[in-house]
Amino acid sequence: MRFDRYLAVLAATTALAFAPQAKATPLTPRDPAGIVSALQNAGFQAKLSKSDDGSPNIITGAGGAKILISFSGCKAGINCDYLELISYWTCTPEEQSKCDAAADSWSKEEHVATPLKASGSVAIYYYLVVEDGNFSDDMLVSTLKYFSNEATQFTSKF
Repeated sequence: MRFDRYLAVLAATTALAFAPQAKATPLTPRDPAGIVSALQNAGFQAKLSKSDDGSPNIITGAGGAKILISFSGCKAGINCDYLELISYWTCTPEEQSKCDAAADSWSKEEHVATPLKASGSVAIYYYLVVEDGNFSDDMLVSTLKYFSNEATQFTSKF
């Protein structure tokens, strides 16, 4: 009897080991709620909102950086083509020259994120464009962490 039980456990374990693993549904810019869920499942806070033109946005963060995930190339606020990761800082009139200098210095170095200067603020952004429109949870999380590191490096220039 004991041997039969051992064989049954061995057979069940072997069957589980070779059973097809469930694949995660690919993420896409056309499904903002799915992206929010993926971020939350990975331990990030993420809140879905809308921009002034009705396009979706996600407010999240990583490594102390506040990050806005903006959906772009949308048709009527839906069916978006790609994402932009944006981190931004408000600059007082007294700080504006430091903000501008940080952006100028950043643009002379090799970085994935691109700086953007505006009156009263400075930002860095990164486009997340994928060829087939789909990407994995892991790709999203690793990109968010990498971008957060870029934001941290950028703030060191202030």
